[in-house]
Amino acid sequence: MNRLFLTFLLMLPALSAQTLTVTPAATPGDYASPLDAAPDPQGNFFYYTAAGPAGASVFKVAASGGPVTALAAGAPLVNPVGVVASTDGARVYVADTRAYAAPGRVGQIFVIDTNSGAVRTLPAVAGLQARALDIVSEGGRDVLFVAGRNGLGQPAIYRLVVGEEQAAPLHQGAPLVEPGGIAVSSGGDVYVADRGDHPFAGAVYRLRDRAMTIIVESMRAGDPAGIALTRDESTLLVSALQSHRKRAQVLLVDLATLETQAVTAVVGQHPAAGGLHRARLVDVFAWADSEPPGVIYRVRK
Repeated sequence: MNRLFLTFLLMLPALSAQTLTVTPAATPGDYASPLDAAPDPQGNFFYYTAAGPAGASVFKVAASGGPVTALAAGAPLVNPVGVVASTDGARVYVADTRAYAAPGRVGQIFVIDTNSGAVRTLPAVAGLQARALDIVSEGGRDVLFVAGRNGLGQPAIYRLVVGEEQAAPLHQGAPLVEPGGIAVSSGGDVYVADRGDHPFAGAVYRLRDRAMTIIVESMRAGDPAGIALTRDESTLLVSALQSHRKRAQVLLVDLATLETQAVTAVVGQHPAAGGLHRARLVDVFAWADSEPPGVIYRVRK
């Protein structure tokens, strides 16, 4: 695989005069139309949701490239979108927006063992139409942050300590319309990328102490609206589309000044932008080109 070296000379503290290496980790063949991609904690393996020969699937590939493995394929998966690895790397959590939950209710978060491929559900979030996920560790336990919809159909953000019986709502309703990406800081700030109700109505919000503040507005969000923090939490990366043409870009938001820069090199060759996540322990990012057939990229500093 060819390795592409990009140098972005930006005015952002975390990425100023840095060289980012962008490498294809997986290219189409065994899959198509990847939506979201997430690294394991060390950034050695990527997990991603896509269509496969057996139907809706979750795939695994080495971040450096190599054979693609279907970790889970077909039922009970229906429309897996968001994916994130557990804090110890032993499991992946997969948000499926259409999986059966109960009569008249859809949406599940599946838990898939990264070695055996065994699949189970998280009953606490059944029916919430979870679409985007992020994860933190608190007291040695996985805590999931979920973007989905409540029982009234309103967009909502939830917090779930894995193993507990109920998810806690953090925010419900406006200004959210179509939340599609979520990233959580070590201090508990929740960043939400929202697609809005028309192509140029995308926005990024910060949820702090239950107050919602706009960080980026009037953008064309990707689908899913991928979002990730750098490890030092100084910069937010947002998967988006360019305003003047249907080509991908990554927005880099300086969280100290809210200055925003756009990176179009390499990613700009793609007509769609999908999920984006960072490895928990290193600045290694997985980015999904969601336009069929689709490529999974590794981005690292």
